[in-house]
Amino acid sequence: MQPFVERMIEEYKELSERLKKLVTFTKTEKFAELAEEQRKLLEEQREAMSHYKKVLGQRIEINGGFAEV
Repeated sequence: MQPFVERMIEEYKELSERLKKLVTFTKTEKFAELAEEQRKLLEEQREAMSHYKKVLGQRIEINGGFAEV
């Protein structure tokens, strides 16, 4: 496997973990206590991260790697 594909896979793994933590946080009381603007921004960040993960996974797959870990 090409080194750039290996780097993308590592980035995908890290992104997956960060996204999982963010999703978990959005289900907490602490999140609910944040100001509305902060909650909206975190929701936007979650959506952007999800989209980025999807695109990165597609790039990995078309370059011969496996994104799902």
